[in-house]
Amino acid sequence: MGGYRAIYTGRKKNKTPITTLLSFVFFFLAAAFFAVAFLSSRNAADQEIIAVASAASAQAESILAAQVSYSSAPEEVSSVQKEEIQPGEVPLQEPEEAPPEEAPSQEPEEVSAVNLSNVFNGPLPETQRFAIDYLDDAAFLGDSVTEGMKMHNMSDAVIVSATSMSTAGVMSKPIDEYGGMTLLDKLNSVGAKKIYVMLGANEIGGSSMDVFIERYGMILDSIKEHNPGAAVYVQSVTPVTKAYDSGRHYLNKADIDEANRRLLELAKEKKVFFIDVNAVLSDDEGYLPNDASPKDGVHFGAAYFNMWIDCLLTHVVPDNVVEALKSANSGVPLGSGA
Repeated sequence: MGGYRAIYTGRKKNKTPITTLLSFVFFFLAAAFFAVAFLSSRNAADQEIIAVASAASAQAESILAAQVSYSSAPEEVSSVQKEEIQPGEVPLQEPEEAPPEEAPSQEPEEVSAVNLSNVFNGPLPETQRFAIDYLDDAAFLGDSVTEGMKMHNMSDAVIVSATSMSTAGVMSKPIDEYGGMTLLDKLNSVGAKKIYVMLGANEIGGSSMDVFIERYGMILDSIKEHNPGAAVYVQSVTPVTKAYDSGRHYLNKADIDEANRRLLELAKEKKVFFIDVNAVLSDDEGYLPNDASPKDGVHFGAAYFNMWIDCLLTHVVPDNVVEALKSANSGVPLGSGA
């Protein structure tokens, strides 16, 4: 038995031709089936890809058409370049351009500041305010009231003054401070373009009003002769306090008012300008307030000097108006001495 099993297990079974053919046919059919299934699945996938591609193509054509329509539209003109907006950013509105500001006139409307037809018919009317440097080429002639200007900031203005000075003294009294020159001679040597005169506090009420006005006129004639083209201003005599006026001093409100009325007439006659400083420094009754001059009732402090200077800067005859007055047919040219 052992030998038979050995012989049996050692033998090999031989396949018949029919079995081999059937196996081949089965394999072929299986391969064909899988091939058909594979091709069918590929065809469906291709159809889906084609459909997706067609839809994408249609969308691209729509986008392209929209961009062509946008690019053919006229662009909005803007002075501000549009910045690219990043995702998540809120676009900023372009700022509206403000209308251009009108450049301020380099020259103020000076001619209209003063009426040329009546410039000598009364006190100068109030004009626009000029800066303090308007007085850089000015000179002041006066007595102890004007002397106080030396203690205040008057820019480059020249103060020609002395205490206890009268109209007679201005023309005749030598002053050591000015090298022995009289105040009038010193003033005429300065070459000022604007000259402001204030005199009278030391002689009103103590001498003849007519003599005072006559001498004042002589001073104006000399100024006009030696300063051709300069704008000459007569300033009214400043007020005194009510306390001083009631003390029976030689200088009182009634005489000041009379002197100022006469000085206005003199300014008209001499074709010079008149500034009513008295009206600016007076209270409602026409007096200098008592607290403005508590010491002597005549001289005042810094606050009232500032008011005085401000009055001068708001009662101005501009240079071009002075030139117009020179050539006016109805007026006597300034500086002619007439």
